Amino acid sequence: WFNDFRICYCSYFVKISLSVFKLPRFLIVHFVLFVLSAGSLVIILQFKNNLKELVDFATVLSFLISPVIAIFNFRLVTGKHLAKESQPSMVLKILSFAGIIFLSGFAIVFVLTRF
Repeated sequence: WFNDFRICYCSYFVKISLSVFKLPRFLIVHFVLFVLSAGSLVIILQFKNNLKELVDFATVLSFLISPVIAIFNFRLVTGKHLAKESQPSMVLKILSFAGIIFLSGFAIVFVLTRF
């Protein structure tokens, strides 16, 4: 199951990247790594004098992004790119949907109480 999921996720990303950008795979991978490294460096340098602000920024960002990642993961695992026998059962789909609702609600409550 894990190999099917890993292959499906990687091939889906590469297929979209190749069709959108029309570039070789190694250029796309190197570009993504460069953007991630540069973005991380900018964030660290921005908060180098105040660690509390960096932790607060990371906390807010993780609470806001977690429902989005959960939705992408749910769509990927239940989509047509994964074989039917490797897809989760209906009980796990309902549990995943409940988890997405919980993450979304928790993110909204976190933002409302934080700001």
